[in-house]
Amino acid sequence: ISGIEEICLSTNAYLLDRDLSALIDAGLSTVNISLDTMREDRFLQITHSPGVDRVRRAIDAAVAHPSIKRVKINTVVMRGINDDEISAFVDLCAEPKIDIRFIEFMPTAEVKYSENLMVPEDEIRLRVGRLLEPVHDDDPTAPAKLWRVAGLPGRVGFISTMTHKFCAHCTPLRLPADGRMAKCLLCATQRGRQ
Repeated sequence: ISGIEEICLSTNAYLLDRDLSALIDAGLSTVNISLDTMREDRFLQITHSPGVDRVRRAIDAAVAHPSIKRVKINTVVMRGINDDEISAFVDLCAEPKIDIRFIEFMPTAEVKYSENLMVPEDEIRLRVGRLLEPVHDDDPTAPAKLWRVAGLPGRVGFISTMTHKFCAHCTPLRLPADGRMAKCLLCATQRGRQ
């Protein structure tokens, strides 16, 4: 379609390894993969399904494919659940195509919100444990603010939904599985309540 510069897929990656070639043939160039833990026991607790290895294989396949420009791993940091894995996720930035994007826990239709679970960006940044330098050429309308990690070619991003609100500057449109356009992730998830 004329005018579309990038097609990006947000996914839990359960079927991505199987469908990656067909999606790339259709124009896919970037994937956002939800992964809140790299431990199978926690993955089962969070998603209610097994499959962390399946998601890791999909990440590897996406990174290895020359047509995929960037693999964004979205990690919702939750106190007492996965916040001890922050540095392990940062280590994935050893791959130049990978952006790790730490997301503050926020209310959605699927998850009961608890302020006790929310780890603010400032604390996550301290717990990264490495020098961070801001990426000055990133998209100012994107929800994630990107940083280069000292000694690693990949990047770390922060999506600070609760402590550094960015709604006024966010422009991405989302097309959820129900086919109705959404202007933000929160709008897309709240449809379940209607």
